Amino acid sequence: MWLGSGIGEGPGGDGTCTLDLLDDTGACHPCTPVMECFNDCGPCELCLGRTTLPPECFPPDGGYPDGGYDGGYPPPRCEPGVQECGLPGEPECPTDYYCVTGCCVPTLI
Repeated sequence: MWLGSGIGEGPGGDGTCTLDLLDDTGACHPCTPVMECFNDCGPCELCLGRTTLPPECFPPDGGYPDGGYDGGYPPPRCEPGVQECGLPGEPECPTDYYCVTGCCVPTLI
């Protein structure tokens, strides 16, 4: 389902599809993933409906589970200069950006 689908149909012109309505095909329009840019949800990524990361994503040495990062605890979720998003207390992404896997990325138009 396409979260946010039904834009303009909901209250205030918002989309009708929300996390609570994912099984409602009238509110949530189906989508077809484009495999060339598909990103499945890895165990340490913030994806749709996930608000926390499991403890194994934060090893005690401050590194990534694969040992590739050693720059502090917890490790950053996004590339330098990219705003983190998706967890309680984090700001919304700026206009023309959306939150995917815990990072604000530009909207493709």
